[in-house]
Amino acid sequence: MSYQKAHEHYGDLVRMGPNMMSVSDPAAIPVVYPMQPEFLKSKFYDAFIPYSKTGSFPAIFTTQDENQHKQLKSPIASLYSLSNAITFESFVDEVLDVLCHQLDERFVSSEATFDLADWLQYFSFEVMGTMTFSKRCGFLETGRDVNGILATVWNFMLTVAPTTQIPVFDKLWHKNALMARLKKSSGNAILKIAADSIAERKKQQTTNKVGSKDMKQKDFLARFLEIESTNQSIPP
Repeated sequence: MSYQKAHEHYGDLVRMGPNMMSVSDPAAIPVVYPMQPEFLKSKFYDAFIPYSKTGSFPAIFTTQDENQHKQLKSPIASLYSLSNAITFESFVDEVLDVLCHQLDERFVSSEATFDLADWLQYFSFEVMGTMTFSKRCGFLETGRDVNGILATVWNFMLTVAPTTQIPVFDKLWHKNALMARLKKSSGNAILKIAADSIAERKKQQTTNKVGSKDMKQKDFLARFLEIESTNQSIPP
């Protein structure tokens, strides 16, 4: 609310700190986020960089290096085009059917009240899991946060929030060899889900000789692995 009040008082452009400018004019979006690099990402993104005992590793969302961003994005950019995005519609339909079934079964006949926001969050996470790994976590079937995954996401955001505003604290509190040994990162649980799914898929391809071409519908992981196998420029 303080940002909103500041813009109401000072206008569309407000300096919030020595190196921070807040912009509230939608017309400025193509200027701040142009197709060609103009404004480099700030240290704000350091807090979101995945980190382990072996160090940090690059990601499209977090990297501040334009050349590295291009190297990571270019091989997969076509997957996110509109023409390709609609090919994932069947995954969304599958999860939508589960959502409608659960709502009908749990609340229609009983006329019980429920928090729709919770169920929409379950739905969105299950859609992401189905589109990416062709499997759900069970949020919709159980009507709850399975294995505390959603709580982990929330706790991670609470952890990184202060360091997005004071980036120097990120290395002091989180991203150094000592802290990596003393505590687990709050984001590790989410990364582990992704890592386990990738390992499982690669094992299937090796032991059962089941490739992405054999899948009824290719999910994002299948397409990522196909691209990785044919493009040596992608970082490991």
